[in-house]
Amino acid sequence: MNKSKIIILLILVTAGACLLYNFTQKHYVEIIDEKELDITVEYHPQFFSMIHSQEKVELWEKAYPDSRELADMKWDFNRYSYVISKGRRVKAMYYSDKSTLIDDESPYYCRVWKDGKKLLRLVYADSITNTAIIYTIPKDTLISGIQGC
Repeated sequence: MNKSKIIILLILVTAGACLLYNFTQKHYVEIIDEKELDITVEYHPQFFSMIHSQEKVELWEKAYPDSRELADMKWDFNRYSYVISKGRRVKAMYYSDKSTLIDDESPYYCRVWKDGKKLLRLVYADSITNTAIIYTIPKDTLISGIQGC
């Protein structure tokens, strides 16, 4: 092999490694605050809800009308998004191109990437709480959970 072919091969291998790194890199989402709600729920491994608007809060209030904490919460949709985890504490939240394009367990016709969104993945703590926990995160309307169209 001559010198120019080796250089081209090295450039291609380096570019491929960079693309693979960027594709699989996890972007962690900062958890600003967490609050355990007075809602008794059953744990489900992939069930969590993203809240980006007052309309979504109203759906939760209809589903759990006896929750005073949910009704009394101060929502600031200009600065924050919210994640409600059912039945288990969250250690970390992240998204990546790999999780969005490959790990999405939604039916194919309603995958989040089709709407231009990023799939949020949760890393759970070991203990199961049987309550709903709401997490405040920086506002990002492009992140979404698994969709059940």
